[in-house]
Parts: sequence; C-alpha cells; structure tokens
Amino acid sequence: YTGLVVDARGLGLGRGMSPRIWSESGQLIYGGISATYDFLQHVGLASYGSELTPELLQRISVDPEFPLAVPLVVKAVRVVEPARTSVVISNEAAEQILKALAAYDFLARFAVIFLID
Repeated sequence: YTGLVVDARGLGLGRGMSPRIWSESGQLIYGGISATYDFLQHVGLASYGSELTPELLQRISVDPEFPLAVPLVVKAVRVVEPARTSVVISNEAAEQILKALAAYDFLARFAVIFLID
C-alpha cells in the first residue's frame, strides 16, 4: 500500500489541523507527530474529500512522476469528541494498518486521506 484512506462518511467528521486515528483499544495509529510546523501549515497532515478522485489520490502517490497510488481503505467506527476531527477504527483495521506499515511506512510520508460528507 502507498497510503491510507479512512472512510468516515456519515459520522460527521470535520477537517482539522491535527487529525488522529485511534484503535478501539486506545492505541494511537496516526497523529502526524513528526511533521514540521511548516509542513503542517502548507501541506497538512491529511487530505479530505467526499470520494476518491485522481486529484485526491495524488496525496498517496509514491512519486509525482510515477503516479502509483494503492490505497489501504479502512472504515472509521466513530468520531472523537469534542473537536470531531479524529476517528476511531476497529482493532482489526488497526492491525491491518500496522502489518502494512512493516512493508512500507506510508504514514511517515503523511499519505492519509479522510473521506467525509
């Protein structure tokens, strides 16, 4: 996989500067903690859209010159209050992400997309 797509449609997820992805057991899966302030301001920790478009998939492409994008798609089970900018995924989805990261650490590239309403 070259990136992560979290389907949070129907849950009322909002856009945020520092979205987090948690497992149901409370493990932080993604938080973009290593991002610089400049990266956070100009690029962001994630991209948002209502459906996967070619433009949105550029976020998880390996290289702009070679637009390979192979998303790992997981479903969010709920939104974290009070800011509603972070999600909880199932423990099974979290395990799937962690196994995929052993092959290629796409989260280190901030290759994350949230599908929202």
